[in-house]
Amino acid sequence: MKAANPEARYDVIVLGGGPAGSTTAALLARKAVSVLVVEEKERGLGFKVGETVPGVAGATLARAGFPGLLQKVPQLRCSGNRSSWGSPKLHSRPGLLDPYGGGAHLDRARLDLELLRESAAAGAQILHGARFESAEKSKGIWTIRLRRGSELLSIGCDSVVDSTGRKACFAQSRGARRVMVDRQIAIVSLFSAANIEDDDLTTTIEATPTGWWYSARLPGQKRIVAFFTDGGLLSRLDVRSTDGFIALMRRSAHVVEFLRRGYSHARTPTVLLANTSYLMHSAGDGWCAAGDAASALDPLASAGIVNAISAGSRAASLVLSGFKNTEDYSGEARDKAMSDIRIRQSYYRMETRWPREPFWVLRQQPQTFQPPTISRT
Repeated sequence: MKAANPEARYDVIVLGGGPAGSTTAALLARKAVSVLVVEEKERGLGFKVGETVPGVAGATLARAGFPGLLQKVPQLRCSGNRSSWGSPKLHSRPGLLDPYGGGAHLDRARLDLELLRESAAAGAQILHGARFESAEKSKGIWTIRLRRGSELLSIGCDSVVDSTGRKACFAQSRGARRVMVDRQIAIVSLFSAANIEDDDLTTTIEATPTGWWYSARLPGQKRIVAFFTDGGLLSRLDVRSTDGFIALMRRSAHVVEFLRRGYSHARTPTVLLANTSYLMHSAGDGWCAAGDAASALDPLASAGIVNAISAGSRAASLVLSGFKNTEDYSGEARDKAMSDIRIRQSYYRMETRWPREPFWVLRQQPQTFQPPTISRT
């Protein structure tokens, strides 16, 4: 990837090199727009969550201009879903019932890298290891200040796309208000499957009194296990440590089976944000937010990567239009969030076994939506 020149001025700065940001950058660069992608993480693959994609993902990537990209990413077929939700029994839904098939469990870090490579191949420049600090606009030009180690960079551009995830760093610095629907977090860990047999290619979901479990196989003889709960319940659950996480797994009815099969712990549990939230305004004068920065949805009810690719395409179209109809862009993102929140609530209402447990009480009460207010741009 071509290194960025901090002294240059760009047409567009894209903050965040995830799927939404990389898609936006690639589509803009293909139109001869000069683009800088600011990726907070250093070079390297590492491990990332969000690894299961639905069957429609390949078609979504092709429509966005990335045909065949999914085939470059190590993956396992997803044969369907198993869930213990509203019942102590596991119920299965084969992937064959989906017109696009059951999807895949893939190396998410590699997918993000391939999309970032697409943006670089199209001509975008990449700045690794830098994070957003502040922004100001004068005479139609943005000055974006970035922190890279001990170095403070100031880079000029005409437009900004905020793809910094749930933090929505740039948008919130412009006064865009973020509505928090819940305070959900995910405690994620990785297990190794060396020298054991595991032919389970489904996603497994199990509801419990204090949250819900998710698990799926990954390429390279690994399995991801995640527990979703409220941030306020984290201290009483004691799942930050490996021993505490495994102890909670042992109290499950179905996820514990992966321990019995002989999986060994391979990664210390990591706490990640998994809340449902959205911006009241996701675009303004010369800027827009895309992906989770605009609306971050519950993993239970959303197709994260598919949504991110689609969001990146919409953001690129808005930039190319000269930011016409920013209210329509914001309204579309807001309406999509509200629709998904209603779907999410219908899922949570299916689980009635623990009506007084705080986790479920918070998710089964009616949601109220506030009308948009004018944001500072």
